[in-house]
Amino acid sequence: MVTAHKRTENIQRVPVSISAFDSQSLSSLGILLPSDIAQQTPNLQVSQPYGDAQPIFTLRGISMTDFNTNQSSPVGIYVDESPVEASFMQASQLFDIERAEVLRGPQGTLYGRNTTAGAINFTSRVPEFERNARWYLSYGNNNNLRVSGAGETVFLDDTLGLRTAFTYSDSDGFYENNYEGAEDLREINNWALRTSLRYKTESIDAILRLQSGKTLGNTAGIIAKGRGPNGYDVAGFFSGGVIEQRIEQNYDDFEGSEDKVGTYNTETDSLNLTVKGALTKDIDYTSVTAWSKGKALNENGDGSPVSILEIDWSSKIEQWSQDLRLTTNFEGDLNAIVGVFVSHDKMKIQNDLSFLLFTESLGVPFDPSLATSGFTVGQRYQQQRDSQAIYTHLTYDINELLEGFLGVRYTKDKGRLSNVHSWVGDYDANHAYDLIVDQPSKRYNDDKVSGSMGLKYQLSDEFMLYGSYSQGYRSSAFNGGATFSTTELTIAEPETVEAYEIGIKSRWWDNRLQFNGALFHNNYKNQQLVNIVGAVRFLENAGSSYIDGAELEFRALLSEALSINIGLGLLDTEYNELSLTNPATSLPVDLSGNQLPSAPSVNMNISVDYIAARGSWGEVSIHFNSQYVSKQWFSAYNDDYGYEGIKADGYMQSNARFTWSSANESYDVSLWIKNIEENNEPVYAINAQQTFMFDYYIMPMPRHFGLDVNWRF
Repeated sequence: MVTAHKRTENIQRVPVSISAFDSQSLSSLGILLPSDIAQQTPNLQVSQPYGDAQPIFTLRGISMTDFNTNQSSPVGIYVDESPVEASFMQASQLFDIERAEVLRGPQGTLYGRNTTAGAINFTSRVPEFERNARWYLSYGNNNNLRVSGAGETVFLDDTLGLRTAFTYSDSDGFYENNYEGAEDLREINNWALRTSLRYKTESIDAILRLQSGKTLGNTAGIIAKGRGPNGYDVAGFFSGGVIEQRIEQNYDDFEGSEDKVGTYNTETDSLNLTVKGALTKDIDYTSVTAWSKGKALNENGDGSPVSILEIDWSSKIEQWSQDLRLTTNFEGDLNAIVGVFVSHDKMKIQNDLSFLLFTESLGVPFDPSLATSGFTVGQRYQQQRDSQAIYTHLTYDINELLEGFLGVRYTKDKGRLSNVHSWVGDYDANHAYDLIVDQPSKRYNDDKVSGSMGLKYQLSDEFMLYGSYSQGYRSSAFNGGATFSTTELTIAEPETVEAYEIGIKSRWWDNRLQFNGALFHNNYKNQQLVNIVGAVRFLENAGSSYIDGAELEFRALLSEALSINIGLGLLDTEYNELSLTNPATSLPVDLSGNQLPSAPSVNMNISVDYIAARGSWGEVSIHFNSQYVSKQWFSAYNDDYGYEGIKADGYMQSNARFTWSSANESYDVSLWIKNIEENNEPVYAINAQQTFMFDYYIMPMPRHFGLDVNWRF
């Protein structure tokens, strides 16, 4: 049962391509991070510019290439029906989850802006008016400890209940740092707490959720591969090889020498009030009120034993949203959802950048012209965004088998960029002179009508066909990387997509076999792209592109003991119009014909569950899952102009779990292993060759393993 269309419906009756995971499958698959969900979902990719704590989602080839924290993804992330705008707040949501849904394709009616590619919904567990509790303990290599639990109590039978859940994680670094005296990187230290109070009567169902969380780890290990003469980066080049280079050390892809061991700290607090009830016998109402605030500090190194390029990213956000809708349940042919939505968010950004500070160790004095020496840069700005929308989604039963649907949404978006200030400092960050100061506020004012229409043909309870046309819209965006010149203070235009889709949902063999599939064609316009030329970051719009693709999902219960799930995603992407800058000459170049970034042509996942033995002593089960992803580019340049290394080649990544469960299911013990092949293809990459002579890579988690214990009482 899913709520993709803001109603509780069987997934097989919803005319949308959906992958859904309930609490049991989330547990058996070992899903703890957003990247884990991507391993089980066709055409979903997750890149990680700062490691696990800040995911960037790509769905059906539509992605966000901007790593600045002021941007919102074209894949909308929703927790308990409220949007989570800041990417650094999205990874802390995956605990005590009742259901996760991945909705592929534009969701421009019921979800609205910034769902150009689709939406991912996380629904947390709520009190069910029972007294129970559970504890979960996991321990693995690198002293990887995870403890979580949840408990419920009842104050008034079937009326007032409370549920509290928590999670805590701690580990040593998974990336070995050979720099003398420095800690290993990618340490984990996280906690989160959620308390839910539910009040339910015949006329109202109200849930108040309070959540708080914090991460206190350090940054992901970076692989910096020198692309200059002799494999040097800029430090090796100017020192004649005196400064030790990573390439000379024969490190593997999960180790290096990093002089800067920075922190990655985030803090989040949120409140969500969901109220549902019956306005009349045939009309229900739903109100979702949400408020949250968060902050993040990422002290990011450069994968080098000296300071070449280091950035301390600091962000604060406060946001609130209100969704109010009416849902009809008429016995006639026509039903509707009608709603209004408003949201507001305000961010304060503070970034401190250092460039080529290794030159101080070579005796080079600070040069205010920046021609010969290293220097520092400070950057500050504020961003405010407001959105209002009205929407309706209509369904009409044309006859007993055929249903038509129509959705329309009108959205008004406003944004303001203010108090932009950047300056140059010397080696010690002492102010030398201003770069950007006293600029008038930048603003955008968008309005957009988006929607969807289609037909659903329900041949039987087990077989459904559908066809749809839908639109997606992502609002304008400010260049959060504007640093060196006022010419960088640009506004990217809204991006849009028109999607055509046909699909099938079916069950066979007495519902023991399920086959769902979809074919789609997207016309994608004005994709917002970050283009890095030297040390300068530009936010630009691509012209147009097309995306053709397919998804197939096959699930079968082959016997009482054996089940199998298979997913397949296929993509064919191409820019029809794309003009960017040649990094070497700063002249415009035509890149039409290139593939879209983070859009592998093939991705496939398989999972197998097998009950190996069962008796009065309990049950032994085996779970195995694996994912194959073909080559993907991380840049719209593909292999042009020195970008041939900014990619991930095709890879396979597998996980396994062996579980013993007690006969009464009150506790179980599992042995698990992840990334069995120790896949070392990067999850993110940047070309920094023009100024720094290296390519920059973030690697996945290496092979890790451990033991889990679950206790329910």
